[in-house]
Amino acid sequence: MTLLDRYLEAVRKTLPRNQRDDIVAELRDILLSQIEAEETSQRRRLTDDEIAAILKRFGRPMTVAARYGASSYLIGPTLYPAYLASLKLVAWVLGPMAGLSLLLSVATSDNPFRQTAWHLLLFTVIGLAHFAIITLIFARAEKGTAIGTHSDSWDPRSLPSPQRLEPPARSQLICSIVLMTFYLLLWIGAFPVNAWVARLNAWVGSTPLPYGFAPVWDAVSPLVVALMLTSIVRDIVSLVRPHWLTLRCYIGLALHVGALLVLIRLVRADAVFVVTDPAGIGADHIGHFNQLFFMVLFVAVSGAFISTLLAVQYVLRHRTSYA
Repeated sequence: MTLLDRYLEAVRKTLPRNQRDDIVAELRDILLSQIEAEETSQRRRLTDDEIAAILKRFGRPMTVAARYGASSYLIGPTLYPAYLASLKLVAWVLGPMAGLSLLLSVATSDNPFRQTAWHLLLFTVIGLAHFAIITLIFARAEKGTAIGTHSDSWDPRSLPSPQRLEPPARSQLICSIVLMTFYLLLWIGAFPVNAWVARLNAWVGSTPLPYGFAPVWDAVSPLVVALMLTSIVRDIVSLVRPHWLTLRCYIGLALHVGALLVLIRLVRADAVFVVTDPAGIGADHIGHFNQLFFMVLFVAVSGAFISTLLAVQYVLRHRTSYA
C-alpha cells in the first residue's frame, strides 16, 4: 500500500459513511494532480520523502476530513483502541466481583429477587461511574491531541497501513498474562481459597454456603485449563515474536470457539451447583441459585457467539495480511 493510500484511508475513517467513497475519490484526484505536477516540474518520479512533504502541506487527515463535514469525535480513532482496552480491563475486574456478590446474596437471602435487584443497581452505578471516569480521561487526552493537530510536527510516513495487522502493546500483553495466570492458579486450586473463605466466615461470624459445584464443572475443567494455558502461551509468544500476527489471529479464533463450547456445555447441564449441606442456611434456595446462574450463562453464550462471529470475520479480513 502506497503512502498516498495510507493517507487517504486515514482520512476515510472520520468521514461521513454515505460520502466516503466520493470524497476520497475527489481527494485522490487532487493529490495525484499535485504529485504529477511536481514530477513534471522535477522531470522524474518523486521519492517517498517528497510525497510525504506534499501530504504534510495538504494537512493532517483529521483536519482534511473536517473540511468535508466529518463528525467531531469525543474520542477519535487514534485513542479509541486504548479506550476500549481500558473499559475491557475494568469489566474483567468488576464482572467477577459483581457475579460473586450477586450469587452470594441470592444464596443467603430470604428475598433473593429483592437482593438481585439491589446488587444489579449497585454494580450498574459502579460500572457507570468507572465508565464516566475513563471516558473523561480519554476525552481530555483527545482534546489535547486535537489541539496538537495545528502543529506541523507530524509525519505522514508514520500513518499505519489499514490492511496489516498491528501487534498489541506490550503493556496489554503483560496485563493479560498476569490476569490469566491468576485465573488459572485460582481454577486449579493453587490458592487455598476454601481456607480463606473459612477464615473470613469465622471472622465475620457467618456460616459457609451449603453449595458445591455440580459434576459438569469437572467435565469442562480440562478444556478450561487448556484454553487458559493457550492464552498465556499466545501472549508470551507475542512478547517474544510480536510480528507473528497471523498465528495470533488464528489462535484467538480457536480461543473464542473453545470458550463458546465450554459455555454451551454448562448451559446444557441439569445443574451447575448442588446442595452439600441440606441443613445449611439458604439450602432451599438452590433452585433460584441455579436459575440465576443459567440466566447469566445464557447471556454469556449469546455474547460468546457474537464474539466468535466477529473473530471469524476478523480472520477472513486479515488472512492475507502476512505471507
